[in-house]
Amino acid sequence: EFAMKQGTSRVNDVFRACVADIAKDVYHPAMFPPTLVTPLVQTFSKPNDLILDPFVGSGTVALVAKRLERQFCGIDLQEDYCKIALNRLESP
Repeated sequence: EFAMKQGTSRVNDVFRACVADIAKDVYHPAMFPPTLVTPLVQTFSKPNDLILDPFVGSGTVALVAKRLERQFCGIDLQEDYCKIALNRLESP
C-alpha cells in the first residue's frame, strides 16, 4: 500500500501481489504480476513521465506504464522477449 500527500510519497517495504494475476499465455522465467509493480509506478512517477525498464522481459512494467498513462522505454538483450512485450502491448 502507498500514499501520496502534498508531493511526498511513502511505500511500504512489503509488497503484496496475487500470483494469479500473472499472464498464463506468456512464457518468461521471471514473470511477476502487474499488481506488484503498479504501486511503484504510481508512487514514483506522474502521468506522461518516462518509465525505463532495462530488462523488459515479457513487458509487465510496460503494460502497467501504458495503463497508467506513462511513456515507456523497454530494453532486453533477448529479441524474443522484446517481441513478447510488443505483442502484449499491442493486444486489446
